[in-house]
Amino acid sequence: MTRVPLRCAGGCLLLLLLALIGGCARGDLESRLDAYVAELETALPRPAARRPTAPRLEPYPNRGEVRLPVDELRVGLLRFLSLDRRCGIGILVAQRNSAIGMVMPDSQRLVYEQTLLMRLDDCLRRLAAESDAIPSTEELAQLLARKSSEIDRVFWNATFAGPELERLFSLSGAGTLAPEALADSGASSREALDFLSRSYRNLGPQGPTLDGSALELHLQNLALENYGGRLIATAARLVVALEAAAAALEANPRSADCTALGAVHEEQVLAWLQPFIATLVVAAKDFLGRLQRLAELPREGPQGTRLVGASAAFDGYRQRFLSIEPAAGLWQRLDSASARHRGAWSARLRDCGLDSGEG
Repeated sequence: MTRVPLRCAGGCLLLLLLALIGGCARGDLESRLDAYVAELETALPRPAARRPTAPRLEPYPNRGEVRLPVDELRVGLLRFLSLDRRCGIGILVAQRNSAIGMVMPDSQRLVYEQTLLMRLDDCLRRLAAESDAIPSTEELAQLLARKSSEIDRVFWNATFAGPELERLFSLSGAGTLAPEALADSGASSREALDFLSRSYRNLGPQGPTLDGSALELHLQNLALENYGGRLIATAARLVVALEAAAAALEANPRSADCTALGAVHEEQVLAWLQPFIATLVVAAKDFLGRLQRLAELPREGPQGTRLVGASAAFDGYRQRFLSIEPAAGLWQRLDSASARHRGAWSARLRDCGLDSGEG
């Protein structure tokens, strides 16, 4: 199957639409956050001592840093072309060794390797009953075992080292997520991760065959939606606004315009900001949780160590931007900024004898 480039044909219209949506979403959230901080500062007599520092964002690691080596074994496979009459392996191997096959994308390499595993297993079962095929059977069994041990690396390269994951988390032109559209965002990306998880669990000599068309579709959906990059951009923008608001509130103990302060809290914080943060965190935990579980599936052999730690570049990026739990990272900073923001509001509202309304 020939891969359809992400920049061509039907994908262009969807990509353009997502870009337009992303631009509108960025303007909507950023303008609302700017308006919130401006209204809050107007209700406070003294400005904060200094503005917060924005989180340092990084691009997804270079594919060369994430990709893992896989033994081609082309020469060894040619020795089994004579089995084509009984096993149907020759044509498959010849396609792989053709000029086009030698440069096939990693996603199609995964489809090929899964098909080859199934053919080798079927061939081995047929030859096991033939006494004159024992030497070939032994070599075939060794090849099958070796290929089986490397299928996880092929899967890793087709997913986490692929261009689609790089674009999934791209920050280039990534808009923030609009408050009103947040709950409906990311559906195709979540579905794609679920498909990849199911596909991984079905890899191996016993099959079933991997659907190459469905694989390409889901990978392209990940790239086109850019959901990971938009989640990261949204969290970073929130951190700046929450820390700025908290700093302004902390700089004004017992000196605020209580009427104006109460109005800002009710019309901004309670009306949309706090619900938006809560929904964003739930969405991030769901999506990044699926991604983490997918990343932890591939192993170095059936009982080997997880491949997720094989790339230092990916592991560092994962801890800084894809993990909700660690002590340091973007999502932990958002959690800290949100807690500081709530605490600062509670203190100023107590000064005014007002209820925070947040439980």
